[in-house]
Amino acid sequence: MSNVLIEGYTIAEVLALPNETLQALVLRDEPLVFSAGSANLLGRFKVDDGTLVMELVHIDGGGEGALPTLMSLAAGYARREHLAAIEWRVHAVHCARPNSKLRRVLLRKGFEVRTLEAVGECYCLRVPLDATPGAVVYELWQEPDGFSFFPADNASARAQLAPGAHRVWSCTAASWDEAQASKARFLAG
Repeated sequence: MSNVLIEGYTIAEVLALPNETLQALVLRDEPLVFSAGSANLLGRFKVDDGTLVMELVHIDGGGEGALPTLMSLAAGYARREHLAAIEWRVHAVHCARPNSKLRRVLLRKGFEVRTLEAVGECYCLRVPLDATPGAVVYELWQEPDGFSFFPADNASARAQLAPGAHRVWSCTAASWDEAQASKARFLAG
């Protein structure tokens, strides 16, 4: 994996680029053709609500570790930018020429086939970036009459959100007090 280059660059060289450069060139939520090792890929990448969304639409060739290299690069970038998670979407469910090795790799890494609104059926994996063992991802939601703040996996709190509520921020914290302190810093500006 360490020898797989992305458009001729190592992971370290890509991560050395300023965030503004990566946003202008890569994180534009537009189709992007690029190479990773001997693989040619078509993807779309963005940061959405504190999550790095990595969408791979087409992969040609490869086999020497392009996907693990991209996963390592995504994790390095997401941690550097203090993002809460990485969401992977790989459109390899209904390929004209299925790659059985890719499917095995995806399933072994924990990807599941899901149908996403406005995306369709694809292999999906959400990777929370817990900085501390036992850490919890908390979300801050804007509602018409104020804010709601709760652990991201609290389905009952999410179900009670007012219509039109939207997530404005998230953090990972080892305790409720730490999460509240992070939220206070965020709200202060």
